[in-house]
Amino acid sequence: MALPNNMAKEMIFFLGDNIRFLRKEKKMTQEQFAEDIGYNRSAVSNWEIDQSMPTIKDLCRLADYFQEDITELLFLDMKNANKKGKTKKVSSNLSSNLSSNLSQDLEENQKKVLEISELENRVKILEVELSAARKELSTKDTLIVSLQEQITLYKQLQATISSK
Repeated sequence: MALPNNMAKEMIFFLGDNIRFLRKEKKMTQEQFAEDIGYNRSAVSNWEIDQSMPTIKDLCRLADYFQEDITELLFLDMKNANKKGKTKKVSSNLSSNLSSNLSQDLEENQKKVLEISELENRVKILEVELSAARKELSTKDTLIVSLQEQITLYKQLQATISSK
């Protein structure tokens, strides 16, 4: 997700802390949580310690799993917001910028998925065509061998008749 430099400098990410906080609210270990969302424990651990970030698609899955807004999952210190009784709202400007960037990234990813899908379908069609061509060649090869055998038999029959 590409953000303007001045915006990126001002941002503080809380994703790792929030994943840990929300997981613990559900009273789950990293291993239980990872299994529940279909990942391994080390991926969850890396997210929680900000060693790596989930992809946009995975981020959407996490937000859905926790029933949280993506921007809040990324930028709101949920643990401290809950302790202080603050409402969980990120500035609308930041939220709209992030939503716009996420939408663009999702659209680009969807286009790539469609292109890949189209290519996969074309490959399947070509594989079917290749299989049909091989069968046709195999049939023609069998026909050629059969014709050659018939010619040989007729030549033998002709030689037999000529020698009488």
